[in-house]
Amino acid sequence: MNNDRSPWQLRTSGGIVACAAGVAIVLATGAVYGHFSNRWGTPADLSAAGAHLKSLPAQLGDWRLQEESEISPSTVKMLQCAGYVNRNYVNVQTGDAVSLAIIVGPPGPTAVHTPEICYSSRNFTLTGDREKTRIASQTGDAHTAWKTSFESKSAFGDRLHVYYAWSDGGRWSASNSPRFEFAASPRLFKLQLAGLVGTAEQSPQDDPPAQFFKALVNSNWSLAAP
Repeated sequence: MNNDRSPWQLRTSGGIVACAAGVAIVLATGAVYGHFSNRWGTPADLSAAGAHLKSLPAQLGDWRLQEESEISPSTVKMLQCAGYVNRNYVNVQTGDAVSLAIIVGPPGPTAVHTPEICYSSRNFTLTGDREKTRIASQTGDAHTAWKTSFESKSAFGDRLHVYYAWSDGGRWSASNSPRFEFAASPRLFKLQLAGLVGTAEQSPQDDPPAQFFKALVNSNWSLAAP
């Protein structure tokens, strides 16, 4: 996964009333920014949500955990992660592999740094615009995720699909403005799935990240701690 993550300006006029109003605005905007950035430490519910991510099963349908890795401390600090999972899964039926990362943190840092930025700065070229993909669970919940496509700059020209979405603890959402849509949430989860695909026109049935996403939302595991 790639896993890589605004200033307030205040203008007041002279006078005691304006100055008092200015102080009130500074305090209010400071409180909002503190909420966005987790300035005053990690709240208990964020810590609990981070710990709960570790309960993600090692088996999801035909997908089995192959490897679990740590995210670098510098990246964790930048993203202000309260917790994460960073794993590789393999499908025992097809041999397909996917990389999965789920992080949780305050809405501000968790809402930014999308794969379009991360992968394009590496050895991949973005091919086309992102697409909103809908995956329905067996319970009828409609989850959505952004699907992006990349092509390797290497001689092999590997094709890569990356899916990403956000959630406040319920359904996954391909939000257009996650920073504002989830601003009132005490925590925000971000999902990122990546996997190699064979052809340019890959059907959902043959798209490993899409199939893993389907297995995830149809499992008994949820973001909400029991």
